[in-house]
Amino acid sequence: FQADPYWGVGWGFGWHSEHSKRFYTDVEQVISWLNINEAWSSGRGNQTLVHQLKLKAGLSFGKRFALFLGPSFNFLVSDRYNLGSGDGKGTVLAPTFRTAYGSINSWVWAWWPGITGGIRFF
Repeated sequence: FQADPYWGVGWGFGWHSEHSKRFYTDVEQVISWLNINEAWSSGRGNQTLVHQLKLKAGLSFGKRFALFLGPSFNFLVSDRYNLGSGDGKGTVLAPTFRTAYGSINSWVWAWWPGITGGIRFF
């Protein structure tokens, strides 16, 4: 299995709400622009965008440590014609279990659910 190398730049915004001293929720919208098999190109002819909406619940243990977990909803749009390959013509960024996919003109799209989680410390 050979995955295509990629790099990206992302931006987003979010909302954090503390419900008690230990429990909080976060909502995040993140958009990432990805370059696949391109060292430092501007992506001309190889546009891939991934949009993510993340809903997270967390537990704080003190001021500098927390655990969080929640669902994510992912949407990918690309002018690469094969989203599930690692053959240099597509990308393995869209999982094979994607919920829906299709194409409009020369653009392909896919969306799928996911899980986000982690440890926060600072």
